Amino acid sequence: MIQGCPNLLEGNRYLIRLQNVALLQCQDETISHPLRMYEHISDLSLFLFNDALVLAVRSITSVPFECSHRTAHQFLASVALRRLIVQDIADSKYTQNAFLLQGPKRQWVCCTETEEDKITWLSVLEGAINAAIDGK
Repeated sequence: MIQGCPNLLEGNRYLIRLQNVALLQCQDETISHPLRMYEHISDLSLFLFNDALVLAVRSITSVPFECSHRTAHQFLASVALRRLIVQDIADSKYTQNAFLLQGPKRQWVCCTETEEDKITWLSVLEGAINAAIDGK
């Protein structure tokens, strides 16, 4: 469950994939891309539906005296796939597995833990965007 999230129940909406990522913030936007340094500011979960991408802040808390944890999600934003722009950020000395998600009002620089996760996520996301644009 995503706390603070608007109702996601719609007739034809279904979840395609969930991807956990790190949300990054650039220290100095004036520096060219290969030399940019990013700071990890939050953990996110990206919920990809057939018509929208929902971004939620992910927090994990340990349960005392147990070998388990609880994951909570707080709604951050929702972007219609038709209005979402995705841009790959090339690996550099300072940043790996990063990509840019740009909506009409905001943008987010995210990165996955592995290159395989990034390639799979971007492939599935691009496919969902193209299907949403084509009306499939």
